[in-house]
Amino acid sequence: MAEFLSSQEFLNRATYPIAPTNPALSGPAMLQAKQGAVTAVAAATGSVYRLTSVPSNARLEGIVLRNAALAGVTAVDIGLAEQLPPGTPFTAAPTYANSVAGNQNCYATGQTLAAAGNTGTNLVNLATCTKRVWEVAGFTADPGRAFDLVATVTTGAAVGGQIAVNVTYASAG
Repeated sequence: MAEFLSSQEFLNRATYPIAPTNPALSGPAMLQAKQGAVTAVAAATGSVYRLTSVPSNARLEGIVLRNAALAGVTAVDIGLAEQLPPGTPFTAAPTYANSVAGNQNCYATGQTLAAAGNTGTNLVNLATCTKRVWEVAGFTADPGRAFDLVATVTTGAAVGGQIAVNVTYASAG
């Protein structure tokens, strides 16, 4: 049997009075892009790379990871970390967003960097594509601040090479 389904935007228009649609999901939102890159010196297990930052009210459309061949780096998680205060050097393991260890891999788990990846893979999946960053991080309300998108090496070897990310996101405004 055929299905006839509507997204939330169309369901909201079918109500009276018309229910407002979340502009971050379908409406006048600004699509933005950011890039970040690091050159890993010794990508050993436990290494963390802050790639770029994203505002908490953003809905990520795409996270595309690119890398040089880092032989032996077979598992990298992509997640969210709290930003460091200005002027603070990044010298220790990060506090993951909302102080939740699960935010180490809230966007991807076990991505391999062993072979060069120049075409990239979009790491935003069905579970996260309609949520704002603060929702993915487990907050009950928007904290109104940015978070860092981080790569955490969970299985690695002491090898070096470049890791880059391109992020596209929609945010109201």
